[in-house]
Amino acid sequence: DVAGVTRLLQVERNHTFNGSGSITVDVTPSSNLQNIMYNTTSGAVTYNVPVSFDTHSSSNYGQMKNYAGATTLFNGGLSLAGGTKLNAYAETFEVNGDLSLGASSILRINDNTVLKVGGSGTSSIASWIGTSGTGGKLYLNRTGAYTVTGSGYLRLESSEVHFGADNAVGATPDVWTYGNLTGKLVSDGDYDQDFGNLRNYGTSGATVFDLNNSSSTWTFEDSSGMTWNAGYDIVNADTNNTVIRFALGSGGGLTDTQIGQITLNGTVLTPADTTTDGGYLYVTQAIPEPSTLGLIVALSTGLIAARRFFAI
Repeated sequence: DVAGVTRLLQVERNHTFNGSGSITVDVTPSSNLQNIMYNTTSGAVTYNVPVSFDTHSSSNYGQMKNYAGATTLFNGGLSLAGGTKLNAYAETFEVNGDLSLGASSILRINDNTVLKVGGSGTSSIASWIGTSGTGGKLYLNRTGAYTVTGSGYLRLESSEVHFGADNAVGATPDVWTYGNLTGKLVSDGDYDQDFGNLRNYGTSGATVFDLNNSSSTWTFEDSSGMTWNAGYDIVNADTNNTVIRFALGSGGGLTDTQIGQITLNGTVLTPADTTTDGGYLYVTQAIPEPSTLGLIVALSTGLIAARRFFAI
């Protein structure tokens, strides 16, 4: 029930921290990826009190690490002081309380590491969550799970970012992607998202948008003036219900060149494959419903038969 401060927090068995106090890990890492929070159990360590980190370092990452099978839960909230760099390494970390990243702070997902943001807390991200870990996954499972402030944005590198709630991103963050890496944006259900501008700083390859055949609507701001060094591969888009669109703005949403950098369910798009309606440029198009398609086929067959009849 006090405001405790420590240089290293190491827990060696299943444990839950309760009370009216808080925990601050305050240390300047002497080397990169220095462990400053260590969960050495194969079970769960739960913090029902607020936990904050201050690494006072613009170069070295402090590291919180789970052993095999371990889970660390921040039910009381997790915050990073401005300029703090923290690496989440191994297994699963869950933030079910408030999440706060100060200016220039980075919470980075390491290789094959899972970070889940859910529960009922609020989020404030003044920078970005690092998604450089290959095989890493960021689950945004509550409304506003990734709410940006100031110059914050959503960065997609080698990890997957999953959307598990409507408006899981808040304050329409710009999306920066790197197509030469392995990251994906993934819909985990029929959830709608509003983004800012879409930028692509990749040097090659395509960034994957996996819609999982959902009835999701992803809306971006007019991105016609944004850098696109590489393109996008939209997969598993339900051609009747999935919507990806860009606000027309002053630039028409996307340039013809950008449209040609998009592949939709295996087909490279052309400007003729897009539609504009209600102030948006749509890069997904509906096809006739199966019953309607059957009617068209039946009518066509009848017309052919009629033509053959009259030809006789």
